[in-house]
This record gives sequence, C-alpha cells and structure tokens, in this order.
Amino acid sequence: MESRVVILNRLIFALGKCGYVHHALMVFDKMPTLDCEPDLVTYNTVLAILGRLGRVDEMLRVFDVMKSVDLIPDIFTYNTVLNSLRKMGRLDLCLVHFKEMTVRGIQPDLLTFKDLIESLGRSGNIVEAMKVFDYMKCKGIVPSIYIYRALVFSLKKMGKMESALKLSMEMNKLPRNFVPRDFRYKNG
Repeated sequence: MESRVVILNRLIFALGKCGYVHHALMVFDKMPTLDCEPDLVTYNTVLAILGRLGRVDEMLRVFDVMKSVDLIPDIFTYNTVLNSLRKMGRLDLCLVHFKEMTVRGIQPDLLTFKDLIESLGRSGNIVEAMKVFDYMKCKGIVPSIYIYRALVFSLKKMGKMESALKLSMEMNKLPRNFVPRDFRYKNG
C-alpha cells in the first residue's frame, strides 16, 4: 500500500515535470480507485504543479480538499502556496495563508519571509515589508540576498532612494560567499 503511494507520487511528479499536467492530475484523481489515498507528498506535488502553471484557483481548491481530509499542511505546503500567490500578485491571499500557517503553529522560514516581503513590496506596502524584514531578523533568521534585492527594488520603485541605498550597503557588507540556499528553484 505504502509503496503504491510512493510510486504514484513519483509518477505524478514526473508527469508534471515533463509537462503532462493533465495526465498527472488524472493519476491524482484516480488514486482512490486504485485503493491508494493521496498523502502529504501527493498533495504538495499537485499544489506545486498547479502553482507553477498559475492555476491558483484550482490549487487553492486542492489545498482545501487536502485540509478537509485531515492532512496537516507542512512548511513546504505553505511555502508552495505562498510562492504561487506571490507570483500571481495575490497579496490578500498571501496574508490569509500566512496567518493560517502561524495559527497552526508552523514557524515561517526564509522562503516564507521572502515570499511575504516580495508580495508586500510589489504591492506598494513597503512599510509593512520592512516591518516583516525587521521581525524576521529579530527571530534570528538571516535574510538572503534575494530578500535584500526585493526590498531594494521595492524601495527604489517607491522613490525611497536613501533607504534603498542604506539597505544596499547593508547587503554589500555580506561576505562575498554569502548565498544561502533559501529555495528549491534557481529563481524565485
């Protein structure tokens, strides 16, 4: 039974990776008829496939189904959802899911903060983005270069050149070899 789930998870992942999304989703939908219930890995894989394609409404429906069958989302689940929402410019939903995540007791990580800070900055909420940045640092999470770049870009876009320069100088003081591996993909 367990090996069946692993095999189908790998098949769904491979089909999605190769662009056969319809087939990947068909395998996902047929799992119960194969006497094989989707697990957390299955749902995370499907959420990532849908999010990568910008099919956010469908992704959120699958996310709701996941929670309704008593599977508890993990940090990977929430980061996948937040990243997809960020890419679609859905700050409102980013904030809803960030709050839900923290209420569930899941501690945000560097990826979570990156997505939230980028969403806030892109939507013009630079003051809030800076508050999240400061909060993250207070929690002992070292900002990545990608977070610095997102903030500098947003500050410049808002005409806050002095703040952008100050943050850019802070970023430039990072050690030359400082490139934390803060996400799975080459570009966020």
